[in-house]
Amino acid sequence: MNRWQLLDTKAHSQAGWQKFTHYAFASQDVYCPILMAELTQTLPYYSLAFLPVSSTEPVKFQLVALLGLRPNRNVYLDKHGKWLAPYVPSYFRGYPFSLLPDEHGKAALAVDITSPLLHNPAQPEDTLLYQESGELTEAAGQILNFLTQRLQNQQVTQVLTDALQQAELIQPWTISWQPNSNDADPEKAKKQQNLGGFYQIDEERLRSLSPETYQSLAKNSALGLAYAQLFSQARLQDLRYREHKALSDAQPTPSLDFDALFGTKDDTLKFNF
Repeated sequence: MNRWQLLDTKAHSQAGWQKFTHYAFASQDVYCPILMAELTQTLPYYSLAFLPVSSTEPVKFQLVALLGLRPNRNVYLDKHGKWLAPYVPSYFRGYPFSLLPDEHGKAALAVDITSPLLHNPAQPEDTLLYQESGELTEAAGQILNFLTQRLQNQQVTQVLTDALQQAELIQPWTISWQPNSNDADPEKAKKQQNLGGFYQIDEERLRSLSPETYQSLAKNSALGLAYAQLFSQARLQDLRYREHKALSDAQPTPSLDFDALFGTKDDTLKFNF
């Protein structure tokens, strides 16, 4: 389990980290948040859903991509931690860093102190977090910028999701699938499994919206998000296939281009609001 700690110039002045070379840290994630800025990249590969993130009324929902149908099993990874779809959701590309509110409520850089990528003090091959001046290093600053862009677009995505909820377009979604016949439990293998807890767009209600509501949702791009969720349901067949397909044992661990993830070579990280 991740344990996030805000970076501190004193506590982490000598700390460093190694750049990840695989995504094994995401092996148990069966969904992840998705942003409006990456809808174009995610639609060809992922089914999208809404997940309730509050229990009080009115319930708030978060846009997510489905990564698995069984508990603790991300089927977009092979056993080496290689991501098996051409696009990796931005949620995973800042690890082992995230943003947390500081004592003033401002978003600040935090690190997963349980990650084996973090060392305090730094090892010889590590990238340092801080310069001698107490400022973040260029590499750490790139990550902060990346995560700040994500946060800004996350807020945009939440506004649009809230608009869909206010229009009463989000309804429960039960996802059905048939486990592999090789399941360890023969009885379980014969039965259709139903996955609950996720939500989808109510297509019938969407068609019957008043012209005023329809135009309002179209104007602020919430309508595009609604249709994106509906269109993405076609990817469920691929998700079921991934559940049934044995992952290859022969694929080598990939080497990731860290500069491409956080530098100028990856246009998908440049969120334009």
